[in-house]
Amino acid sequence: VYTTYIVDIFGYAGFVDEFNIRKAIFSPFLITLAFLLLRNNGLPSYFFLNIIIALTVTTSLVIFSGSNLPILFIAVTWVSFAILAIVARYSRVSRIRLKHIHNNNVLLRWLAGISLLFIASIFAFGGGAYLNFDLMRVYEFRREA
Repeated sequence: VYTTYIVDIFGYAGFVDEFNIRKAIFSPFLITLAFLLLRNNGLPSYFFLNIIIALTVTTSLVIFSGSNLPILFIAVTWVSFAILAIVARYSRVSRIRLKHIHNNNVLLRWLAGISLLFIASIFAFGGGAYLNFDLMRVYEFRREA
């Protein structure tokens, strides 16, 4: 997949096909180490850490071995994941107690008001100058923006 799609499509961005078999053999050990850091505590953090392994660590390892990148590339990625996993394992954040909202309409009105304020702030800072409803001129406006 890397050589067929990533290198062919995104080669201009620096993705090259310089496969290194030693780095490819080394990669499963890093994934195993990443999974050993996890502890299934039933909290959402466990799920998100698994997603990070699947989407960040594994794909970085593919690029690491497929493009023959330096060890520092994967070291930064893996150490970042390890820090997140260790913090998730040993820190206990107390749950935030919120007041129970009895009327959902109040919450919906607040969220609608905040959304309108956000959209108004975009226009206030000049974002309305690039508002375009003509699909034929999308790239012109994008280039100007």
